[in-house]
Amino acid sequence: RAVAARIDAAAAGADPDAIFGRSADLLREGAAISRASFDAIDVLDAPAADGDAVGAWVASNRRQAALTAQLAAAFDVQDEMRIAELSERIDVVEERNNAAARRLGLRSCAERVLR
Repeated sequence: RAVAARIDAAAAGADPDAIFGRSADLLREGAAISRASFDAIDVLDAPAADGDAVGAWVASNRRQAALTAQLAAAFDVQDEMRIAELSERIDVVEERNNAAARRLGLRSCAERVLR
């Protein structure tokens, strides 16, 4: 959430080069935090009844982090079409991940981070 707030602040700037560059850095930071979080979650034992669902949820969140890293690269080169495409894909994956988290009873994991 802190990174998301910093992305929002960066987007409010006036210099497009600074906005794109800062956003790219923050997106990479967010993707790294996500990967580290899911590395930690992945080593935990899931309840037997939910093992497959948790595994699928972790894998999908890893895909979201990979898409976020790709989005950072698109910001690096200021590719607005790619940014729009990846942003849309991330929104779809995030909604799916949040729905899965809600089904698993993971309320705080089901909250939307990026807007």
